[in-house]
Amino acid sequence: MRWAVLVGVASSVGGVIVSFYAETPSGGTIVLLAIAAFVAAAVGTAVAARVRSHQHRRAVGHQHEHGADCGHEAVPHGDHVDYLHDGHRHAAHEGHYDEHGNDSHGSAERSPQEAQH
Repeated sequence: MRWAVLVGVASSVGGVIVSFYAETPSGGTIVLLAIAAFVAAAVGTAVAARVRSHQHRRAVGHQHEHGADCGHEAVPHGDHVDYLHDGHRHAAHEGHYDEHGNDSHGSAERSPQEAQH
């Protein structure tokens, strides 16, 4: 709500000031500034969501190394293999384990336990 009030006041005051110097109707200028604020927020939100979607999650409290003989189900996942362990899909990456869920490689949906981490 505070952001809405802030954007509304900034659009109104800014629109009146810009319209004075640009010699344009204040109503239309206010609307154009509000539209510009909406577009900036929409683009910023989309970019932030895309950046967050490419980050991976680290598995917490992983006690052993996975491999061909570890006894856990191996699941092909893009260019590597995940191992199903306690309802989580883990993959070794750069000295730690990542948790994998539903992503662009076509893997299964996350378990309820994985969604809580």
